[in-house]
Amino acid sequence: MKLIKREKVLLLTQDVLLVNELSEKLGNVGFDVLVASDTTATLKLIELAAPSVVLLDLSMESNIKQDLLTLFNSKGNLVNTALIVLSSGTDSDTMADTFFQGASDFIAKPIQFKELLARIKNQIKIHNRLKDLEDKIKELTKRNSVLEQLAITDSLTELYNKGYILQRLESEMIRSARYNEPISLIILDLDYFKKINDSFGHVAGDNILRKLAKILVESVRDVDIVARYGGEEFIVVCPNTSIGGAAILSERIRENVQNTTFRSGSFDIKLTISLGVSSVSSSSLAGGTINSSKLIEEADLALYKAKASGRNRVAVHTNELGAICIDDSSKYKQLFTKTANTKDKFTH
Repeated sequence: MKLIKREKVLLLTQDVLLVNELSEKLGNVGFDVLVASDTTATLKLIELAAPSVVLLDLSMESNIKQDLLTLFNSKGNLVNTALIVLSSGTDSDTMADTFFQGASDFIAKPIQFKELLARIKNQIKIHNRLKDLEDKIKELTKRNSVLEQLAITDSLTELYNKGYILQRLESEMIRSARYNEPISLIILDLDYFKKINDSFGHVAGDNILRKLAKILVESVRDVDIVARYGGEEFIVVCPNTSIGGAAILSERIRENVQNTTFRSGSFDIKLTISLGVSSVSSSSLAGGTINSSKLIEEADLALYKAKASGRNRVAVHTNELGAICIDDSSKYKQLFTKTANTKDKFTH
């Protein structure tokens, strides 16, 4: 049999007759009545018993009464407790003062029990409705948080998706311009991925993409932002990183993928990736000579160069040299010597 919850009412008074009367009458209609006559006892009972309603007798000693009104006015852990004031004075000033000091309701003495009971039940009803509303707001907030996360997340890899990374790139470029820092971009692509899908099926292909996503996250720094750009293409935004630093990171990623064995059933699969890198200096950002679309376009050109040069390699794009592979020792040495002389905060 389901037990009916007995609501708790805390009576704050120094009037013994009032205690005896209300304890008996409220107890007879299903309430547990607690009694306190000072601030310390009140706080302890509120903490331990969590009453739904507090009845405050204004005939108490003025210092105790004021302490209790101040306590309710500050709310704190009393936010879910209704305060009903019992008073012999029914003038508008007295009533207004008690409401201003945190009272939820007011009842005049001598107390008519039917009226008191109705007011107590009404406050409990209001409290329960507010609690239900609060719970619904919390649940909606939680659901909205989940929906917001889903809106920016790629469902397969659980990385950020294309829509989010494009917005984030814009904001990171603005931040880099403000703090006078370079920013770099890496676009990478699985080599011959269509053959994997054709040979082993799309389920195997999906598993490979998930594992690649994990390798990327483990290879980059905490400040770098990794996303799935589409299909087998991924993107990494590297804040406060020059082109030399981004090239080093790209080579690390390439080696990590090359050294990983991907499995599909009983088959071991070795895969490679091609990577394109673009970068913009703080001065170019400040001058507004390049935007996010241009940075992506240059990384794409570098990626195309890496693929056209045999795949499984890193290519970078610069205004001076265009797209070059970093295994082109003469050109890359020229590039790296130049970037090494600039302030580069690339660390792992």
